[in-house]
Amino acid sequence: MVKLNLRTKSIGTRVSEQEYARLERVAQKASKTLAEWCREVMLTSANGGAAETAVAGARAEALMAEVVALPRNPAKRAVQTVQRRTADGRGDAAPH
Repeated sequence: MVKLNLRTKSIGTRVSEQEYARLERVAQKASKTLAEWCREVMLTSANGGAAETAVAGARAEALMAEVVALPRNPAKRAVQTVQRRTADGRGDAAPH
């Protein structure tokens, strides 16, 4: 018998009205509900990063643009480093 992977746990966080509106716009662009989009982003990140398809890559790029725009974001410096390395023509984020 196959065991079903039921979603019985939830994760919550508080965001400002502005942050909520940003996240909602990104989810709508991806044709997902906010909950679906957040779940996908969290699981993708937990599984090692961006997905391999071009569509998922575009979604990740849109997400990163929104993340960088958030005030007092602790990941902003890492994102800027990736952007600098890409702009420098290295083509990846890994240090050489």
